[in-house]
Amino acid sequence: TPHMAQEDPWSFQGSFYFTVVLISTVGYGDLAPETLPGKFAAVLISLVGIPLLLSFTVPLSRAFVEHLTVEVRRRYITRAVQSAMEAVEMMRSGSHVVTGGNCGNDLDKRMPNVHGVGLSHE
Repeated sequence: TPHMAQEDPWSFQGSFYFTVVLISTVGYGDLAPETLPGKFAAVLISLVGIPLLLSFTVPLSRAFVEHLTVEVRRRYITRAVQSAMEAVEMMRSGSHVVTGGNCGNDLDKRMPNVHGVGLSHE
């Protein structure tokens, strides 16, 4: 049976469900207050609950984005340094000199350019 098929939709579970849906701004519309005091209470709950929920989710989102940014930068720098080191090794060993039409192509992919260090994938 559907969750709203019970006789009293405003039981504790139903009220909790309504409050979570209300303050998360999802607003399914399957449960709504019908009386004027109930509508007034819903407005008050939303005026307090939405900022309260945001006060918890915004710092969590900010921390997640900062962590992700640090990880992406770390991987980018690691890859760039590795590519530059490979290019230096190739120059030292003389393996960048290739006979044929595609001279130095492997070395060019590892050298710094306008797109970044070691990120040229042409």
